[in-house]
Amino acid sequence: MKSPSTCKDNRQYRYEATGFYIRPEYSVIERWIPEGSHIIDLGCGNGSLMQYLITRKMVVAEGIERAASGVAFCGQNGLKARRAEIDVHETYANYARDVFDFAICNVTLHMVMYPEILVEQMARIARYLVLSFPNFGHVLNRFEMLVTGRMPRPQLFGYHWFNTGQIHQLGLRDFADFSHRCSLEIVHQQHVGRPQPLARVAPSLFSRTSVYLCRKRS
Repeated sequence: MKSPSTCKDNRQYRYEATGFYIRPEYSVIERWIPEGSHIIDLGCGNGSLMQYLITRKMVVAEGIERAASGVAFCGQNGLKARRAEIDVHETYANYARDVFDFAICNVTLHMVMYPEILVEQMARIARYLVLSFPNFGHVLNRFEMLVTGRMPRPQLFGYHWFNTGQIHQLGLRDFADFSHRCSLEIVHQQHVGRPQPLARVAPSLFSRTSVYLCRKRS
């Protein structure tokens, strides 16, 4: 057996050899963003989502990313990004309230140590929040846990429990509870999975990635 240090590891992302990519949930997010919006992408990676929205919706975008290689790739491709942790208050000290139209955290909520701080700051600096995450309650995860008694790997994208950056696994009901605790109103939600009709009618079981548009509850 390989030692943990030599196994495939996604706790530290490296973007030197990657180009821009398109994830299935990008088109969902695009439909919710009006043209010309001012957005911030938290956990922006190499800027792929920012580039996607700039190209299609002419947004004014900036990002924050912890991986130096992601920030460097953004800079090399004309995107505004800086290196910082997205789940600490200090990162947002210079942002005024509601300075952005949308704060986006795409499939990263479950990978930060303090998701409650992240969401609190998103709600402070933007009028709307876009949040997405892999649904750990997917039927394949449930089946694997039931049959094998092991940490399910389908929604860990092939990683093991010890070498994944996905430290806060959650399902749809967990997010509903979390959004209530954070005083968020869910405006829209869409669930991406295969087959898509099942993800639409029974998202708790069949959604692979769930995407939510939220705003501060008045």
